[in-house]
Amino acid sequence: MPDGARSVLVVEDDPAFGRLLTDVLRGVGHDAVLAATGAAALEAMAASPPAVVFVDVDLPDGTGWTVLDEMDRRGIAPDRVVVSSASLAALHHDRPGVFVLRKPFPIQSLLRLIDGDEFPEI
Repeated sequence: MPDGARSVLVVEDDPAFGRLLTDVLRGVGHDAVLAATGAAALEAMAASPPAVVFVDVDLPDGTGWTVLDEMDRRGIAPDRVVVSSASLAALHHDRPGVFVLRKPFPIQSLLRLIDGDEFPEI
């Protein structure tokens, strides 16, 4: 991977949106992998822990929050977690180190979070 590139696991059940995100992330040099369910995400993390996890709140087999709970239980600790949601309710969470992007969001906001920015909005 090029300097500054990160391994990113995208957990998104919308196939078109998931492919778009992984294509954009790969296009800027990140190593992006797509998982469509929480279970698939946890399997992928067990095989190769990512530096960044981007997870949708609404998944077919649970929620992004339950994925984060299971990551904690398993000791999986990426550098950064980004949660995406169309709901305003997700903005009010009490998880340190977890950043929420409300859909629709500017792709630059996601890229800034992956790169380590604490205030990604443009």
